[in-house]
Amino acid sequence: MLGSMTIILCSLALDGEVIVAVACGPGHRGHPQGVPQGTLRYFPRRRWDRPGGVVVHAAEQGAAGSTASRTRALSIGHPRRPPRGSGRTGGQDDPVHPPEIVIRPAVAEDRRIVEDALTWAVNWSSDREPLDHDVVLRRSDTAHYVAGWPAPGDLGVVADARGPIGAAWLRYLSGDEPGFGFVAGDVPEHSNGVHPEWRGRGIGRRLLRGLLAAACERGIVRISLSVERANRARDLYLGEGFGVVGGNEHADTMLMER
Repeated sequence: MLGSMTIILCSLALDGEVIVAVACGPGHRGHPQGVPQGTLRYFPRRRWDRPGGVVVHAAEQGAAGSTASRTRALSIGHPRRPPRGSGRTGGQDDPVHPPEIVIRPAVAEDRRIVEDALTWAVNWSSDREPLDHDVVLRRSDTAHYVAGWPAPGDLGVVADARGPIGAAWLRYLSGDEPGFGFVAGDVPEHSNGVHPEWRGRGIGRRLLRGLLAAACERGIVRISLSVERANRARDLYLGEGFGVVGGNEHADTMLMER
């Protein structure tokens, strides 16, 4: 069973999985009892505002009994820095030894990857002329999604594969400067962007699920977003529990309530 200092903070059922936020309290050493070495790995303390470190796991709940003692961790990893001198952000890797993809919390130092992810999200369609990164950060209707990162209330996750390849985050916007998916001032809006060379591998879904688990831990019960109807991410959001609550001739405004 898991060690006495391990606490299940919250869980969220999605497509047969349970997204579990696991906290290790002060004094916890090594791995929980009965868990093989390397099965559970914890993010460094600096990445979470909790003593001892916290990691969000995609987990599969076992048979009847204690959730804490019968939760088997899946898809576990730990953050890695890119190889020294590689200068890589996204892109293909060695096909024989593909990199481990890790979903970790976004921190203040991730401002650049959040900005990049916004640009990737804006330029989701290959049928349109892409907007330059600097243009995305200057336009009033897009810049406010990342300006001043991290702003009070911001919550995000980053996908790492020997370097950041995507990010998803929540931000509260006001009725005076609403986002494309604005519903109300107390409802954060979701943004999600993946490096073009890493699309189609389920990374956007993993980012969304990691973000939803972190939002569950924070007590956020409503999340909104905007997605164009031609964007295949629309099916992802519908499948993960978002519903259409508005929109225009090109895009839907969606809301998840838990």
